[in-house]
Amino acid sequence: MSNSTVMSHGLTKGHENANRVTQSVILNLFQDLKLSRIRRSRNKFGMTGKPDLGNAGFTLLEVMVALLIIATSFVVLLHTRNQSVTAADYAKRTTVATLLASERMSEIEQEDFPDTGEDSSNFGDDYPGYRWKTSVSDTAYENIREVKVVVLWGEGSSERSIGLVNYVRKKE
Repeated sequence: MSNSTVMSHGLTKGHENANRVTQSVILNLFQDLKLSRIRRSRNKFGMTGKPDLGNAGFTLLEVMVALLIIATSFVVLLHTRNQSVTAADYAKRTTVATLLASERMSEIEQEDFPDTGEDSSNFGDDYPGYRWKTSVSDTAYENIREVKVVVLWGEGSSERSIGLVNYVRKKE
């Protein structure tokens, strides 16, 4: 045998020995792990009781904390949904009121020259709950008048309003 063959044969044996050692170490670790899981708990008298299977499940405290987090999240989501519905309703009513105010302003602009004073009414059965107020006043120029239209909806402290202001010139 040549020197190189002997050396490579020696390296191969060294690797095989290292693999065997590694395998035995791993097997010992697994056996220790298995034994530690089945370790028996001891009471105050040193007697063994039921086997301790480790952390096989959740504790009552962990379950309660998880339920608290879920319940809090649920309440927040419901509150957000309610706010969303309220905001959508307000946007709808504001849009309707703006269109009604614009319509009322157009009616006043179509008149010859509005008389000064105030007037109010509702929009009838087509838009129940909405009412309007108009105010026409003089300006520094005698052929121009200021027209204010306010549309109101709601009752009491939840009453809302939208207002428009325009200047109308006397037609010649």
